[in-house]
Amino acid sequence: MQNGLLVEKIKSSGYKLSYLADKLGISAPAFTRRMQGKPEFSKSEVFLLCTILNIDESERDTIFLP
Repeated sequence: MQNGLLVEKIKSSGYKLSYLADKLGISAPAFTRRMQGKPEFSKSEVFLLCTILNIDESERDTIFLP
């Protein structure tokens, strides 16, 4: 997972991690762990993050695929 690009997308969105975690139905610490790849985001979480953060397919693949 390309964490740096995800961090940049989150920063540029203006959303807080706690807001994104809430939208995913997880805690803020769980969101942080997922950003570190422990565990990885589920497919549904990736889809929702891409929707919220306006991440296109190319960026999605760069961020979330190994």
